[in-house]
Order: sequence, then structure tokens, then C-alpha cells
Amino acid sequence: MQSVPHYKKIDFFRLFLYFLFAFSATCLYFIGNNGEPFSLALSYALITAGLPPVTCVVLGIFPSLFSGDIILILLYIGQNLLLLLGFWLQKRIKNMPYTKNGAFPMLGLFVALALFVALAPFTAYPTPFSNNFSFTPLTQKVLLAAIIFLLSATFSIAAKALLHKLLKCRLRNDEIIFNALLMILTGIGMCRF
Repeated sequence: MQSVPHYKKIDFFRLFLYFLFAFSATCLYFIGNNGEPFSLALSYALITAGLPPVTCVVLGIFPSLFSGDIILILLYIGQNLLLLLGFWLQKRIKNMPYTKNGAFPMLGLFVALALFVALAPFTAYPTPFSNNFSFTPLTQKVLLAAIIFLLSATFSIAAKALLHKLLKCRLRNDEIIFNALLMILTGIGMCRF
């Protein structure tokens, strides 16, 4: 008796979700003029929310293809691989007390953003008060890296709420605010796209 091969059904909801997050990561890429890695914050958030890490890393690398700059594409690949390494170490080393807090993924994100600060091609944004105080390109990159680091934490709360609580229970006020922030930033990037 031959066994009938089992075909895996296509999960259209998950496919739609990946398309939605890829679109959001692409829109986040267009927030700035210099290819700032805002999609890295979304990749971090999606992995912490429980989506497959390799898929989230691919979603994080995808927006860099719009730049056409090989340096920026390689930088995005390196940043997302560092993030993936942080989550892989978190999964491998379970018995340490600091792994419960997610120290390795945060360290991977920090090193990835340091890579952005050190190597990314960047043109300084004009500031309205440039006569009194000048922001150098390095200062602006450090400030953007700090903002992206903070956004990764807020996007994590938003992604967990979207994936696990939406339409099941009432969202907390902070989850609503962080989801609104994610949607506003995605909308800004979409308008600039």
C-alpha cells in the first residue's frame, strides 16, 4: 500500500503578513535620504515577536536593494547577520542569567548600529539652527542610531501586540501608541516612496 503524499497547505494569512511586513520595511527604508536602517528595528521586533529569524532578516535586507548601492546593500546584510547572530546566541546559551533579558540580541543590534555609524555613507541633514551649533554627519548618525535602537524596543511591543493580541483581547494603551507610531512612520515612508 502506497502512502499518499501530504501536501502542505499554503497559509495565506501568514503569506499576507509577510507581504505586509516587507511593505512596511520598504516604507521604513524611505524615511531618510541616506538609507538609514529603520527596517533593522522592524526585523528585531519581528524576531522578538516570534517570527522565523531568517525570514525576518531577509525582510530587513530587502529594502536595501532599492538603493542600488553595493556598499549599502553589504552594510544591510552585515547588520542583519549580526542581529541574527545575537538571536542565535540567545537560543544557544540558555543557562546564563543575562540571556533571559535578551542581552545577546540587544548586543547584536547595538553592534549592527555601530556598524552603521562607522561605515555608512551619509550626507548630513541641514539643521535649522546651524549658525549656532553644527551637527556633523557623525553626530547625526549617532543620534539616528540611538533613535533606531529605541524604535526597536517600541516596534517589539507593537509587533507582539499585532501578532498575538489583535482581535483576541483589548490592547493596552502603550501597545496602541506604539502601533500608531509604527503606522505613522510607515505612512511617512510610504509618502516619500
